[in-house]
Amino acid sequence: MKKVLIFGDSISLGVHDCENGGWANHFQESHSEVEVFNESVSGFTVVELWGRLPLVIEKITHLILAIGINDNCYYENSSSTSISYEKSKRTWEKIFNYLKNLALEKAIVGLTPVFENEFQCVQFRNNDVKNYNKFLKIQSNPNKIEFIEVFDALEGKRDLYDDPLHPNSSGHKLIFEVVQKSRFCSKL
Repeated sequence: MKKVLIFGDSISLGVHDCENGGWANHFQESHSEVEVFNESVSGFTVVELWGRLPLVIEKITHLILAIGINDNCYYENSSSTSISYEKSKRTWEKIFNYLKNLALEKAIVGLTPVFENEFQCVQFRNNDVKNYNKFLKIQSNPNKIEFIEVFDALEGKRDLYDDPLHPNSSGHKLIFEVVQKSRFCSKL
């Protein structure tokens, strides 16, 4: 039996989708012929993911990584993100290097847009999110990982969000629909 691991942050965990449990839950329900494990953790960064990835990747056949938004968080009165862009890049390079020799189908779900003028104590910027996605997309291809772009599908659609960061049930359904159309899903 095929086994899919989804590993990410609060968005892939389904935070703010009280109706359906998030895009990963939609994914699980639509692929009943495979086992799906969602190991996403709210607040996780790519550094924390890298610390756990080798521990949870055993005995799976497919991997979806959906993380990075928390790497792009500016805390109150800070001029730099929670994790420097360079540290994020170095960590992703370690992940890509680790994954390239594993016989898995792999995909990365890109970061979602934010509504940057609505945050209280933290700040996220769409330009940072776009640059992060660009890096992931460029690095995914030579590493035989499909990059699934979701930013464009959600950009400017405030009605698909419960707060400036987290998609609501409709937003998660749209993310799922984009993921479902990927080559990755066609191989399940």
